[in-house]
Amino acid sequence: MASNAAEAMKCVKLHSYDVIFMDLGLGATTGYEVAQKIFNTPNKNQHTPMIALTAHEKADISERCTQIGMQGDLQKPITEAKFYKLFGKEVV
Repeated sequence: MASNAAEAMKCVKLHSYDVIFMDLGLGATTGYEVAQKIFNTPNKNQHTPMIALTAHEKADISERCTQIGMQGDLQKPITEAKFYKLFGKEVV
């Protein structure tokens, strides 16, 4: 878990992850910018699937996330149903 962009970059250089959940609202440096740095900088997670997390519901968020290379986005609060829908599944 990282609380800012610098910590996030340090984490991806030191550890390998199966998936990265990136909050888009990180303060001075946005989650979009951090995601681009991760995807464009040689590191252990350069090709790790990334899901954006946001409290905002805007149509352009999904498009921008896809353009950067993220696999999708989830609007907070995250529910089990939203999580499974992202992967084309339903909660049973």
